[in-house]
Amino acid sequence: MTKAIATYLQDVIGVTLAPTGHVLHSERLPYFITEAFDLADATIEGFPVILATPRQNLVQRLEETVQQLKQLRDRLGKPVVFCPTALASYERRNLIRYRMPFIVPGKQMYLPHLGIDLRERVLQKPVTVARLSPSTQALLIWALLNLPTQDEWEPATVAAALGYTPMAASRAARELEATGLMKARMHGRIKCLEKTGSSAEIWERAKPFLKTPVLREHWIHKSALHLFDQTHLRTAGITALAAQTMLADDGEETCFAIPQRQWQARPSELQPTAHYEPDAVRVQIWQYETAICDASPFVDPLSLSLSLANDSDERVQMALDEIMERVTW
Repeated sequence: MTKAIATYLQDVIGVTLAPTGHVLHSERLPYFITEAFDLADATIEGFPVILATPRQNLVQRLEETVQQLKQLRDRLGKPVVFCPTALASYERRNLIRYRMPFIVPGKQMYLPHLGIDLRERVLQKPVTVARLSPSTQALLIWALLNLPTQDEWEPATVAAALGYTPMAASRAARELEATGLMKARMHGRIKCLEKTGSSAEIWERAKPFLKTPVLREHWIHKSALHLFDQTHLRTAGITALAAQTMLADDGEETCFAIPQRQWQARPSELQPTAHYEPDAVRVQIWQYETAICDASPFVDPLSLSLSLANDSDERVQMALDEIMERVTW
């Protein structure tokens, strides 16, 4: 634990910790204190302190811990630094209120005698993203299609419009900034995202981070389509592609898309099947909102291209190129 604390102090603020061995004054300490903590003498930038690491089997109220640490400080005549492996937010607030120094390696520290107060929000590790989460992908596509020439947009507003939580908006901001697709900007207390290029450029750079929106497919009787919320039911797949291009439909069953949350809320009388049956339609279950383009009966062109990107038919790929050429960036 002492090594972890030393590394943390050096890496974050360039302050050195010099351990000087275990406390040699145990005979001066009450038994309940030596049983509650592992203690070690140390110096921080030449300033003598006692590091008090709670034992794993310690279960007691924070107020009791603080009283023990104060007794330890008074008996040894040195500042005592509480060194737990984790702290709840309310525990951190109370320790600061008591002006009790603490270090949680890798996360936070409060050393008032050295004028140091670093919290979790300052020490957040950079986000690394291999793939955008479904909600982030939906927000990005919405912004590219609905705000093609607008440099900045507010993820919280877009998230609310698509039925996502403020937490999803925050995650989207972190992910899009981590990928370099957007830059975060604060306007007062409102976080906005600034595009790092034109919408068309961002789309091309975003492709490695995107995936098909289709989770799975089912077949249902076409007479059951009215059971879905029609706001979210959109024509998809080859059906949508053929309806908007010169591609022949080839008589495939009609394909629709519905968001996963709408599918999960379907009425009990709707009985899907895993295979095609006469008078059935194909229903794609999407990971995110299908109604990104409000005025269209079809799914949005960017998501449509992702859903058919792996189709080996050259005619399909040519039709997708035609669709993408019509996108107004």
